[in-house]
Amino acid sequence: AGVETEYSGPPYALFQVTRLMLLATLPVLAITLFWGGLNWAANGPLSILWFALKYVVVVVLFVLIRNTNPRVRVDQAVRFFWFVMTPVAAVALVLALVGY
Repeated sequence: AGVETEYSGPPYALFQVTRLMLLATLPVLAITLFWGGLNWAANGPLSILWFALKYVVVVVLFVLIRNTNPRVRVDQAVRFFWFVMTPVAAVALVLALVGY
């Protein structure tokens, strides 16, 4: 279970409750910041249903991303960042200096 291997009982429960609270509150923050939030003045009670639909979509997206992406080993991450992202960053830097 990763960093939670040494924990059991109440400390482990706190880790789990924290993860569940993040799953409940992070979509609300994301919807409020990036997807218009809850616009009560626009269409009254229907805005709550619209917000609930957006919430379900974001939660499903978060769960799908978390559950379909495997853990990456450190050597895989280092290889990716050195051999893929470093050339991309160099090209971006050159383009930024040129003015594109």
